[in-house]
Amino acid sequence: MDVGNLGVSGKIDVDALVNIIGIRSLSFMSNSFSGPIPEFHRMGALKGLYLSGNQFSGEFPSDYFSTMSGLKKVGLSGNNFTGEIPSSLVQLSHLIELHLENNKFSDSILCLNSLV
Repeated sequence: MDVGNLGVSGKIDVDALVNIIGIRSLSFMSNSFSGPIPEFHRMGALKGLYLSGNQFSGEFPSDYFSTMSGLKKVGLSGNNFTGEIPSSLVQLSHLIELHLENNKFSDSILCLNSLV
């Protein structure tokens, strides 16, 4: 579901989205949504979550992503998120793309490449 670049704001009705069977990707990029992160973690089947370029703010609960083990792509850049990067995000085993830049997180992720 792509609701990107439409200039919309307000509250995202996660209750309505949870009832739509088959949603695997959500994009609300480049709009004017604000406030705390909505309860997208209730949508455990998501493979992609794109929220970049909004005005979301606040901290993530450390277990926010724990029910979203299938996430492959997450875009959170260009918001006003604060606090620590959620440990449940770092633990996503299928994650191949992650954008956290241009936020106010208090820690960072160290990426190491190792050759076997």
